[in-house]
Amino acid sequence: APKYAITDLGRSSLVERIREILREPVNEFPSFALALAEAHNAPASAVCADLRDHLKVIEGELADIDCLVDNARAREVAEAYWITADYIRHMTVAQQDWINGFITRLEKGELPWPHPQP
Repeated sequence: APKYAITDLGRSSLVERIREILREPVNEFPSFALALAEAHNAPASAVCADLRDHLKVIEGELADIDCLVDNARAREVAEAYWITADYIRHMTVAQQDWINGFITRLEKGELPWPHPQP
């Protein structure tokens, strides 16, 4: 079987690009943020129901991440190789917390909504 290895030039290019990405944030605008920006067009009750469905998906994602991390730790894989899982988990928990707070604000009427009822 052929053996493949990264060349010195390839490794240099890889490291250069990784460092560039780490230094320079990109303004990513995911479709979820777009949906939030336009959610005011839907009834608050429907928005809350849809966000609860979204939370169920997030719970599954968190379970998957936890399983991955548990497996990596059990196999004594160095954290440097799975640090992305920790980052994604923290970002996902932050999103989960924000969505829960948003639902609470809508349901309590703390956030005025153009279409409160269906």
